[in-house]
Amino acid sequence: MDNGKRKTLDSFFFLSTQKKSKSPHEQSNDADNENAITQSFDSHPSRVTFDINEPVETPSIMSSQNINSENQKNVQHAEKNNNKTIGDVVDVSISCQDPPAQPKLSSYPKNHENRSFVAKWYDGRPWLEYSIEKDGSYCYYCRHFGVPTSSSNKKTQTDGFINNGFKNWKKALDKSKGFDQHLKRYGHILAASNYAAYQQREQSQSNVIHMLENGRVEQIRRNRQRLMKIASALLLCAKQGIGIRGHDEREISQNRSNFLEILQWASSTDPIVKSIFEDNTGNSTYLSPRVQNELIKIMAEHTKRQITESIKGNVFSLLADESRDTSGHEQLSIVVRVVVPISTNGNKNVIQEYFLGLVRLHEFDAPTLSDEIANCLIKCGIELKSCISQCYDGASVMSGKCAGIQSILRKNHMPNGIYIHCHAHKLNPVIGDVTTTLKLKTWFDIRWDSRWSSINAIMLNYESIILHLIILLKKEIIVPLMQEKYGIDMNRKSKHRRANIIPTRFKDAFITSTIGHRQEITSEYGYRDNIYYSLIDAILIEMRDRFSPSNIALLSSLSSISPQNKNFLNYDLLLPLSSHINCDRNYLFNEIQVLKPMLDNKNLSSISELYHDLMPLQQAFPNMMLMIKAALTIPVSSSTCERVFSKMKLIKTRIRTTMADERLSDLCILAIERDFQMDYEQVIDQFSISHNNSRIMLR
Repeated sequence: MDNGKRKTLDSFFFLSTQKKSKSPHEQSNDADNENAITQSFDSHPSRVTFDINEPVETPSIMSSQNINSENQKNVQHAEKNNNKTIGDVVDVSISCQDPPAQPKLSSYPKNHENRSFVAKWYDGRPWLEYSIEKDGSYCYYCRHFGVPTSSSNKKTQTDGFINNGFKNWKKALDKSKGFDQHLKRYGHILAASNYAAYQQREQSQSNVIHMLENGRVEQIRRNRQRLMKIASALLLCAKQGIGIRGHDEREISQNRSNFLEILQWASSTDPIVKSIFEDNTGNSTYLSPRVQNELIKIMAEHTKRQITESIKGNVFSLLADESRDTSGHEQLSIVVRVVVPISTNGNKNVIQEYFLGLVRLHEFDAPTLSDEIANCLIKCGIELKSCISQCYDGASVMSGKCAGIQSILRKNHMPNGIYIHCHAHKLNPVIGDVTTTLKLKTWFDIRWDSRWSSINAIMLNYESIILHLIILLKKEIIVPLMQEKYGIDMNRKSKHRRANIIPTRFKDAFITSTIGHRQEITSEYGYRDNIYYSLIDAILIEMRDRFSPSNIALLSSLSSISPQNKNFLNYDLLLPLSSHINCDRNYLFNEIQVLKPMLDNKNLSSISELYHDLMPLQQAFPNMMLMIKAALTIPVSSSTCERVFSKMKLIKTRIRTTMADERLSDLCILAIERDFQMDYEQVIDQFSISHNNSRIMLR
C-alpha cells in the first residue's frame, strides 16, 4: 500500500474515532468547524491540521505583525456582521504573557438556536475568554498552564474550552454542563494551581533570572562603595599634600603608607573599608600604585571639567610662570582668572583664579612655550578667543613685543589678549633701584617686598607709637631697658664730626656735594629736603621708566570704574577699556547717563560691590556689566602662579623626587582647587570605562 492511501486511511480512522467519542453537544459544535478536525493548544506557536487530500504540514510561526493584522480582520468581520460599532477588541491570548481576552461587545453573534454569548458571564470567571473569530469561549488557565495529558492516566484534555471553543450557549450556565462542569475537571484544577504559582512567582520576582540580576546589582553596589572609599582616601592625602605610597607596603610592615594606614584605621569602624582587605582576592583589591594614579588622574580631570564649566560664556585672563621643582625639572604653571556667577560661587568673592595644571618644559623658546599654553587650554575645552589679557613676569621670552609668548598668542590665538606686565614684578625693581640710589638697606633682589604689612602697621599706628615712646622716656623706663637688654647707652652724646668746609680756592664755584662725613640732620626741614623729597623723586622716575603709557591708560580706565575714584564712570576715561573689549560706545554712553543718578546715594567701596549691586539689573545695563566684568578680570599680578610653586615644593619634596610630572600636576590640582565637590559616582563611572573587562564588576 502506497503512502498516500495509508495516510488517507489513517486520517479516516482518526476522524471516525473522534466523531464516535464526542457527545451530541460537541458534535453540534464541530458542525460549525467541520474543516478543522483537531487543533493543538493555542499557546503553541504553530497549528496542526489534518486533511484527507493534503499531507500533514506545520506552518511557520506567525509574526506579531501577522497576528495584529489577523485580529484587526476579526474585529472588522464582527462589525460587518453586527452592523454596529465595536470598541477595542482583541482575539484570544497568544501566550501567558497576555491577559485573558474578554471583549465586551454591544451584541454578540447568534447561533442557529438564536442564542449568543453574554458579557456578564465574565464576572467571577477570570479564566474565561471569548474569540470573536470562532464565536466560542476558551479557558485561559487550561490553554497556557495545562498539560496535554494529566497524571494518573487521566484522559487527554480535548474539551471545547481548549481546542475548538465552547459554543453551546444554552447549556453555558447548567450546573452539570458548561462552565461549572469545566471547573470540576482535574485538568482545570491543575491548570488553576499552576497559574496561581506563576502569579506568585511574578509578584515576588523570585525566579532565577531576577535572583541572578539582583545578586549582580548588589555585587556592583558593594564594589562601587569600596572603590569610593579608596578614592576618598586618595583625595584626602592629595588635599593634605602628604605622601601616598610607603617604602615598605607589605602586610608585615609596621608603617605601610599613609594611604594604606588611613584605610586600615577606617576599617575598624567602617565595614565597607574592612571588606576591601578581607573580601577581595589578592589581585583585585584596587590598591596598587597603578590604580592610585588612575583614580588621581580621573579626579583631577573631574575638577578641571568643573573649572571649564565655570569659565564657559565668560571672558578670562591668562596667567603663567615657570619654576624648577626639586628634581630640577622646569614646570610651567597655568592659571586663569575669571568672574564667576554668584549662584555658582559659595561666597561673595566673584573673582576666581583657577589652576589648570603644570606643564613639563623640555624646550624654553617662545614658540614652544606658546604651543604648550595653547594646547593646555584647548584640552580643557576653554575658548582661546575669550581671553582679554595675559599676565607674565618681565622675562624677555614671555614679554617680548615681537617674538615673545604674549605676541605669538595674540597673533595666533588671542586677538584681544593684551599683555599686562606683573605689577608686583615691576614694583620690586623700583624698590631695589630706589634703595640703591639713596644707599638704603636692600631687602629683596628678585621678590616683591613682603614687609609691606609691617610697614603699613607702623604707618597706621604712627601717632600711638610716638606717644607711648614719649611716655616711656618720661618714666625713664626705656633708657635702662635698652642699656640692660641691648647694651645701648641712649644718654651718650653723638660723636663730634668734622664740619664740611669749602676750601678757599672754591669760593667762587657752585658746590653740590663734597667728600667727607654727611651733614647731621637735626630738624624736620632737613629730613624733608634731604631724604623725603629725594625718595619720592627716585620712585617717580623708576615708575615712569617701568610702567608703559599704554598700560597706564588702561589702568586709568579700570580705576574710573571704582566707586571710590573721583572720576567714577567718566566716559572719556572708559574709552580705552571699551575699545579693548569691543563694547558699543553709544549704548555705553546712554547706560552711564542713566546709571550715574542711581548710584549717587549708594555708598559702594569697590568694583566688586558695584558688580553685586548691578547684578539684578544686568539686562538693563549689559554694556556696563561687561565693562565691570572686564575690570575685575584683568589681573594686576601673577602672584597665584607663585603660590602654585609654593604648593608644588610642599608636595614634591626631596624624598619624593621620583614622582612623575603628570602625577605631580594632578596632585597640585587636587591640593589647590579644594573648593570643588568631588562626584564619586562619576569618578567610578569613568574608571569602569577603562576597566570594562576587570574582575570586579562596576556597572
